[in-house]
Amino acid sequence: MGLQIRDERQMKALTGLSQAQFDALLPVFSDIYRATQQHTYAEGLQSGTRRRRPGGGSKGKLPTMVEKLQFVLYYYKTDIFQLAFPRSSYDEG
Repeated sequence: MGLQIRDERQMKALTGLSQAQFDALLPVFSDIYRATQQHTYAEGLQSGTRRRRPGGGSKGKLPTMVEKLQFVLYYYKTDIFQLAFPRSSYDEG
């Protein structure tokens, strides 16, 4: 189903991007998402912890790449904790 975004203003308010920027980002996001999924699968096979084939198991609540990208952008745009406590090099390891 997904979000029904009415116009450019609403798109910018929800994601921080224009429709053109979103459309340009979508194929890059899709490629990276699929590569990450494949890498995770390959690591699971190698370590012996993988029990299902890709696509097996429960299905996610965001079925399309458009919905996944909208969610990620909205989350990062509205995450107040990120604003209060920005990540720094001290947080990493």
